[in-house]
Amino acid sequence: MLTRLVGDRASAEPAAVAELARRCAYLPLGLRLVAEFVANRPQVTLAEHLADLDAADTLDQLDAGGDEETSLRAVFSWSYLRLSPEAARAFRLLGAHPGREYDVYAVAALLDSSLSGARALVRNLKRAHLLEEPTAGRYTMHDLLHVYAVELASQEADRQTALGRLLDHYVWCATTAHHVLYTYSQHWLPRLADIPATPAPVLETSEQALTWFDLERPNLVAAVTRVSSAEHVIGIASATDHYLHVGAHFSESETVLQAAIGAARSCGDRLSEGRAHAELGRVFAQTARYERADEHLTQAAAVANETADRTTAYRALLGLAKVRFDLGQYEQAVTIVTRALTLAYQIGDPWFEGTTLGNLGLCFEALNEYDKALDLYRRASAVHREAGNRNGEGSVLESLGSTYLRLGRPAEAVHYQAQALRVVRESGHVENEISALNGLGLALAASRRDAEAQERHEVALQLARQVGARIEEMRALDGLGDLALANDRPDEARGRWSDALQVAVDIGVPQAEQVRAKLAALDEAEHGAREAG
Repeated sequence: MLTRLVGDRASAEPAAVAELARRCAYLPLGLRLVAEFVANRPQVTLAEHLADLDAADTLDQLDAGGDEETSLRAVFSWSYLRLSPEAARAFRLLGAHPGREYDVYAVAALLDSSLSGARALVRNLKRAHLLEEPTAGRYTMHDLLHVYAVELASQEADRQTALGRLLDHYVWCATTAHHVLYTYSQHWLPRLADIPATPAPVLETSEQALTWFDLERPNLVAAVTRVSSAEHVIGIASATDHYLHVGAHFSESETVLQAAIGAARSCGDRLSEGRAHAELGRVFAQTARYERADEHLTQAAAVANETADRTTAYRALLGLAKVRFDLGQYEQAVTIVTRALTLAYQIGDPWFEGTTLGNLGLCFEALNEYDKALDLYRRASAVHREAGNRNGEGSVLESLGSTYLRLGRPAEAVHYQAQALRVVRESGHVENEISALNGLGLALAASRRDAEAQERHEVALQLARQVGARIEEMRALDGLGDLALANDRPDEARGRWSDALQVAVDIGVPQAEQVRAKLAALDEAEHGAREAG
């Protein structure tokens, strides 16, 4: 139909024709309206029409001159008006959902219905072609139908009540999933009723909890950016923070925590504001944006002092210590971590204690005080093991490997780094996995297992770029440059080191001087070779 009505322009842009048809949900009347719309603008390409037809105003643009008999709203209303009252209400309320894909439990929460009732309504909407099931158990609407549902939802009397039930559902499930996955970390979590108010999926195993988080992550992020309930925004932020941290979902984490700060300020919740500042500072430190990290961590420390919140004070100190460490200010980092360790003992949290002992060990390792570092690592490992924190154990194993490499014992370094990589992969901590890959790459290179070292650094580089871990990106590039030179590939070494130097300069870390020295030595060697020739 499009080809017939549009003519030669359609055959010249087949991909655009296919996309236009998709945008109209393949409805014949919708296709005719789009074709007429295109035909009236012969000077505009089909691709340019696509750019114009975004979902926000497509229904208005395809209103066919105001003739309700030939508008897409009329097409949709024909299907909508044939629905039972219950199914019509379900369609309207799905327009209130902040995300674009949901399961039957979310439908049940919106409708305040039983699970079987929600499933029956979903089947009715699918039969009416108002709902799609792109993957088993996940439902969505075509873009144009979604716009129509949003319009209807805006006029729904109990829209806010339904949205509140949905957000309660997400807070309950996210908090429950956190408890299953991260038993060692129980801070800043909402208090839950023993039984959810609406049907909820079974979240009893780590696999079930992680799968739920992975599927619902877009909805959780959408919820905090599109709803006005401060309580729900803070609840979702606190319940999802550790999951986003472990999975290195830095962009989503930043979005959620920024929303939490705004929500906490709007309702005067200083405790939640301080905690969100501390965790957002952590995100900026993880992504090597140190000035912004300092800003938020300093604000967190100020709020913690005002509210006497020792947990936030601890998190702020730990974040500030990381900033100082990454910038090469190791003595300052020792001072700050020592203060954090005192707080960790006062709080009595083994996760805090083990993490802080390990971080203090990193500082002494950087200061070449290896005996102190090794002792701290062993103490940290014992605390993590007793607390059941496998990721903490993996982090300490990596630190042990790093220290043994500094001590000139590469075989032991390989042993510990390989163990570290296995453990952090089991725990799903992406940032620590990248660090362990780079650590193992360095240890393998020192053992002259260059091909294996190259593979680890390449994987680390890919992951680091994928999640935005700039320090690890620089480490991977630096290690790959070392391997290239060791294997008589000076041009590749120069390229890798040049890229590493650019990253180091961009983020302002002291490793820039070390990489500059390598490039200068390479220049000098090549100059000497030319002179000798």
